[in-house]
Amino acid sequence: MPETPKSRAPKLPPDPPNIELDVDSPETSSPNVDSPNVNSHFEAAAQQRAPNVIVEFTDFLLHNKKWWLTPIILVLLVFSLFIALTSSAVAPFIYVLF
Repeated sequence: MPETPKSRAPKLPPDPPNIELDVDSPETSSPNVDSPNVNSHFEAAAQQRAPNVIVEFTDFLLHNKKWWLTPIILVLLVFSLFIALTSSAVAPFIYVLF
């Protein structure tokens, strides 16, 4: 009897282990919305001043690690400053720079 070729089925990863979670434990339960701690935290956050654009943008750069945007933004700001000053009395001094 001739031998049959072995099937070349892809290997499947092993089954993940069964992890049982204790639903009634206090660590996994959601906080009570009516608790004073949650309301006081929300009220404290609402009373804080909103950060200005520069602080928010710096926080964005730090949090998302987008430091490569910094030189691009600085060059755009410098050129926009030059454009704004060309229509003023400072214009003759700016043309000397170029």
